Amino acid sequence: MDELLTEGGVYAVLLEAAELAAAYGDVFLRVSWNTGISDYPIADALPGDVAVPEWQAGILRAVTFWKIVHEEHGRVWRYLERHEPGRVLHGLYEGTGERLGQARPLADNPETEPFAALVDAEGAIPTGYAGLTAQHIPNVRPNRLLRGSPLGRSDFSPAAMRLMDSLDETYSAWMRDIRVGKARLVVPRGYLQNLGRGQGAAFDPDQEVYEALDVLNEDGGRMDISAHQFAIRVAEHSGTAQDLTAQIVRGCGYSTQTFGEAGDVAATATEVVARERRSYTTRGRKITYARPGLGRFAEALLAVDAAVYKTRVTAQRPAIEWPDGVAVDPKSLAETLDLINRAEAASTEVRVRMLHPDWDEPQIMAEVEAIRADAGGMTDPIERMTDAIRTAEPT
Repeated sequence: MDELLTEGGVYAVLLEAAELAAAYGDVFLRVSWNTGISDYPIADALPGDVAVPEWQAGILRAVTFWKIVHEEHGRVWRYLERHEPGRVLHGLYEGTGERLGQARPLADNPETEPFAALVDAEGAIPTGYAGLTAQHIPNVRPNRLLRGSPLGRSDFSPAAMRLMDSLDETYSAWMRDIRVGKARLVVPRGYLQNLGRGQGAAFDPDQEVYEALDVLNEDGGRMDISAHQFAIRVAEHSGTAQDLTAQIVRGCGYSTQTFGEAGDVAATATEVVARERRSYTTRGRKITYARPGLGRFAEALLAVDAAVYKTRVTAQRPAIEWPDGVAVDPKSLAETLDLINRAEAASTEVRVRMLHPDWDEPQIMAEVEAIRADAGGMTDPIERMTDAIRTAEPT
């Protein structure tokens, strides 16, 4: 699994999937393979608007992905890929912009031609996995527009979209102020240079010396150049934009501090969680919805790896754990462990668990034994005292 996640590029696919789910409300993780171009199963993320899912009691039973592969003279060729338990069906259809149309042989299009020699009589290819090789990951639920639907909803709620329109209008007005606020010179007619018959006149603002002009202006005074420049309402537009941005971020379920609005101020992990409570609540909800589908997707990866690439692996659904949202400062953690050790308040095993909370039991015990071996035996004060009590003769 580690090799698939890193060398197989699955980590990058999961990052893409998280962004697609946040924007579209749903994402589908798909497992495929091509032994000619890849040594690992191929994972990709597809947005919900190219999938037609089928549900049973809220559980995904099948899903069909569609793609336009050719358009010509009003005719549209679509490639359909249907994932069912244990197999994937492939089909090519010729229709219009509104209708799927009639089925055509896979060999009729270059993009579907490679599947023609691989499918059986029903147009299917077995996957070697009893479950689905495509899994649904909702962003968050419930879907407010489709009551009772298993589909997720986007972070961009209708209220947030309206605020985004207002933010766009604010920046448009700000840019208009900048355009209108450019300095403009009003000069007497005598300062203009005639460009010729029918071509008007022009004024060169970079000219330094002018010929003497014995002309008075309309008020009887000397001729002069006046500058006009409108005020650019920077503070008003900036304040409006910041307030709208904060409302949009909150409406999407996050704290403004998550997006750096509070500045880069040093803070402890507890302070960060307190400031970004709304973001961590949203993160927790998304983890809850992502965990089941992500586990089945990982199991499908291992199953296809074993069935197609003949690796010696038994497909199992892994236990998925997420790290803390805030990384603990190594220096602070080291100082804490040192103080605990000096106070003789915890054993070596407890300190190892605090330093490596993501380790399993064998790793922790191996590290404890390694520390004891490096120190030449039992060095923990509490362990020495316990051992002395156990071996002491009763009085």
